[in-house]
Amino acid sequence: MMDSISQLDKVKTAPWSGGHSPWSVEYGKIMMWFFLLSDAFTFSSLLIYYGAQRFSKVTWPSPDLVFQSIPGITNEGQPLVFVGIMTFILIMSSVTMVLAVEAGHRMAKKQVIWWMVATIIGGFMFLGCQALEWSHLHHEGFWWG
Repeated sequence: MMDSISQLDKVKTAPWSGGHSPWSVEYGKIMMWFFLLSDAFTFSSLLIYYGAQRFSKVTWPSPDLVFQSIPGITNEGQPLVFVGIMTFILIMSSVTMVLAVEAGHRMAKKQVIWWMVATIIGGFMFLGCQALEWSHLHHEGFWWG
């Protein structure tokens, strides 16, 4: 009887024959750098767009007034309270995601589901806060374009 070797096993044991590798780092590190660069490009484009919009408008919502309000509750006198609430929601969603990953490493399926549902709920809460904030900015006169 012949032993059969899968193509995947051949690839795993075959030496690299494409010449000298251009990078002497592992795959995960390269992919993390690609992610960081793409993230930097994304936020750079958003900041450039913000700058272009900011300097093309004659009037602009005052940051002192925008960040003093809690949309739907009060329009003044609450400095950075709403921003603090959104930051707390975002950090807690991050914590629940870390707990889901940790439960996954322990193969605890029920805990993974629980923490993922908590993460998704936190994400929807954050998106809801963003919608409130953007609608508030829209009423202040700011909009895309």
